[in-house]
Formats: sequence, structure tokens, C-alpha cells
Amino acid sequence: GDNSTSTQRNPSKTYNQFGVYSISLTVNSDYGCFDTVSATFFASEVVAAGTLSQGGKPVVNNGTICAGQMNFSSSSSGTKVVLWKFGDGITSISKSGFHQYTRGGNYTVLLIASPGNSCADTVIWNLVVEEPKADFTMSSDYSCKSPALVNFTESATNAVTWEWTFHDGTK
Repeated sequence: GDNSTSTQRNPSKTYNQFGVYSISLTVNSDYGCFDTVSATFFASEVVAAGTLSQGGKPVVNNGTICAGQMNFSSSSSGTKVVLWKFGDGITSISKSGFHQYTRGGNYTVLLIASPGNSCADTVIWNLVVEEPKADFTMSSDYSCKSPALVNFTESATNAVTWEWTFHDGTK
């Protein structure tokens, strides 16, 4: 700090800059006995910052990802304590790792730096998790004649492209 002192029983001190400050208290008795105790005060701005990615691509707020693994990493400053909330009931206190989305839907991901503290800061990502499901029906699954013509009807969900592979190697 500024090396100021006080003889008040319960003083106050204003710290005008971020930093790490040592405080000590020495008390004396009527008989000349004394004791000293010290503590450290941390003044630091907490800033939540982090990244999400899937398949090596960054995930942005209001973005869409596929069901599956999403990586997360905190670069928050001013604290070593973070809390991730993934919007599906799962949380993590790891600075980095991965989270598995098993179902499609809308999720809100929170990164809270210094949770439970009045200095806490939060970053929010709103995500859409897509879960495409392949499905189809066949006009017939058996024939005793050759050639046999079979019609295939896709009934997939969340699909925008289709690639059929048939046993004879054609697509």
C-alpha cells in the first residue's frame, strides 16, 4: 500500500488501485506484552472471458452446434475460480475441458468468474444444439424376383443433405 498507519481500534482504508496489499496489526497490553498478525488483501478487477469450440471451430453466441462434444476454456482474469453452467443441469469448475450434449435443443452456457463473490462477472452464450436423426422406409424389404425395384423414403429429422449407399456400391 502506501505505508500509512492508524492507531484506531477499527480503522478503514481505501485502496485506489488494483494490487496485492499486506496488512498487519500489532497489539500491546498494559504490561508491555504484544502480538502481531498479518493478512493479505487482494484488489483485482474480475473479468469473465472464455471460448467454446466444436470440431476445432469456434462457437459463437446465438450459434448452432451438433449434439456431441463441445470444448470450453476460460481465460478469465482477476480470479482463479470459475464456474461453467451448460444449461442442461451439468456444471464444471475446471478452467478448460469438454462437455457432452446428448440431446438437441436450446441451451444457455454461463461462464462465471469468481462465483459467489460480489466481484463476479459472467459471460453468456445462447446455443442451439442440433441432433439430426437418419431414418427411412422401404417400399419392400424382400423380393423373390429380379430385377426388384425398391423405393426408399427418407423420414430424417433436421437433415439438409442426404447420401444413400446401396449394397451394390452405388450411391
